[in-house]
Amino acid sequence: MSFDLKISFQQATILRPQQKKLKRLIDKIEQQKYDLRTWENAQADIQSYTRSKLLPIYGELYTVLFEQLNTLWNHLASDVFSKADLTQIDSKIAALVKMLKKSQMLSTQQKEQVDKIDTFYQQHSAHLKAKKPKQR
Repeated sequence: MSFDLKISFQQATILRPQQKKLKRLIDKIEQQKYDLRTWENAQADIQSYTRSKLLPIYGELYTVLFEQLNTLWNHLASDVFSKADLTQIDSKIAALVKMLKKSQMLSTQQKEQVDKIDTFYQQHSAHLKAKKPKQR
């Protein structure tokens, strides 16, 4: 057995510089493979956790945001507000529309409602911009 150790020790000292460099590079590649597998496993765990815990919460959040948008939109036409209140409501509706347009959590009907409201505000904004130069 001591003979085997002596042989392996002698082989290690016989390695040329290029062989040592190649061995270091191979070791480095193996370490990077291991790190990559670890990263991929962690990524899969994070995605699984996100799907199971966070997506339902985001679904509820977007449901509440849509309900707020719908409530503001419905009250906008039915109630009388001051000009300052209308400005505040319009900015809140615009912010909600902006958030909800990016959402993948809405139903088709909800998306259509958000698009309808967005189109209204875009047309309203364009109308106001066209109206301003005429007033001066």
